[in-house]
Amino acid sequence: MADRALTPLGELLEEARKTVLHLSAREAARRAGVSESRWRQVVTGVQTKAGATVPVRPTARTVVAMALAVQVDPAIALDKAGLAVSDTGLAAMLASNRATPGSYPSAPGDRPELQAEIQRIQDLRLPAATRLAMLRALITLHAEVEEEQERRDEGRGFEQAAG
Repeated sequence: MADRALTPLGELLEEARKTVLHLSAREAARRAGVSESRWRQVVTGVQTKAGATVPVRPTARTVVAMALAVQVDPAIALDKAGLAVSDTGLAAMLASNRATPGSYPSAPGDRPELQAEIQRIQDLRLPAATRLAMLRALITLHAEVEEEQERRDEGRGFEQAAG
């Protein structure tokens, strides 16, 4: 992908993927529920068909899924992609995305308490942007708690091995 320029959407997604989350393209694609090749096509804005390079026009649903996979505001991603979606349309995509296998956050079924909290936020009668900010804060908090738990578990393992 180094030889291809990125679209404005691609720059936004790749910046978050690489520098903020430190994810591989494969992992980001998995979280978004798309193939790695589709991820690369969307961020570069082109694909090869029958030997010809043609523009890629992702759907709003794909853009939202990819944005959520790398913790980017879907409304900003849609704007960068040149797609106009109402708050109602965005809310519908956010609601359907949480039920998509492989969608962000990864493996919510493994964390039923997080899934329940996500569901409660999605059910609130608030603008999509407000719910999105709440979801982002919730997911960040859960990630921090998991990291702290992992550090504690590693410390206990070290203590047990040393003792």
